[in-house]
Amino acid sequence: RAFLTRPCELSDDDKAWAHAHFLIQDANWPDSLVPILRRGWESGEFQIEKEIRPGVRVAFNNWFSEDISRPGLLGGRAGIFGDYDTGSWEDVSMAEKEVRNLIHDGVNFFRRQQVPGFEKGYLLFISPFMGARGSAFIEGKTTMPSSGIKIDEPRADVMYRSFMHGVPDIGDVAPPEGYDVPYGMLLPKNVDGLLVTGRGASWERRGHDPAFRERSNMMALGEATGRAAAIATADDVNPRHIEIRKLQQAMLESGYYLGDEARLMVLGLASAGGKEGPA
Repeated sequence: RAFLTRPCELSDDDKAWAHAHFLIQDANWPDSLVPILRRGWESGEFQIEKEIRPGVRVAFNNWFSEDISRPGLLGGRAGIFGDYDTGSWEDVSMAEKEVRNLIHDGVNFFRRQQVPGFEKGYLLFISPFMGARGSAFIEGKTTMPSSGIKIDEPRADVMYRSFMHGVPDIGDVAPPEGYDVPYGMLLPKNVDGLLVTGRGASWERRGHDPAFRERSNMMALGEATGRAAAIATADDVNPRHIEIRKLQQAMLESGYYLGDEARLMVLGLASAGGKEGPA
């Protein structure tokens, strides 16, 4: 930690090299490591980011983040970026192999370089499988647009309201009252008897899109889907034809926010209670 946080004045050449070779410009590498990374890159010993096929690269980013450091323990992320197909097991296998190779090579490189505090460093754990931020999704009865955060339309089939922000720089900031997450995004257009949740639900992606893919949103979406399936089973109806108010009442009773009292009255749910603000 002392090495990573020590003041370090980079030369103009080091700054230019980092800007040219760190494909992820916000990777947050400490200045003290830049000369070491440059030396490994230029000698061919180790590249912190590399292209593995045209348009696809693997890279470390935020590996030494202070917020996940513990005494004697460092953690972070490595990933694959670019044009590859998360629905292809050939591409997934390639990604799993190349990212793991990069991690092993990186640990060995830092140990060989005698980075202070890393002289006896070793690899403790790698995630058992990679998670994709994008991937395929259904064409649903309703597709929630990424722009829905900016221009929210009240939806009669709202399951809950989300308050997740996107990227403020491009205007994706959730309104104070949140935005509706519609039940129709779980329903494939041309397939009955099926609900699709999580990343497979019908919401637009922009690649790295923090607006909706956050874990808490995925958890909420999963609960709503499970409750919808239970209602369909109990009432012996197709998921496409459940009484949406039953789902909304169940979500309210679980503490989810569907709107203020005026909105609940419009939905016919005022008697079900509900919170005055976001949970």
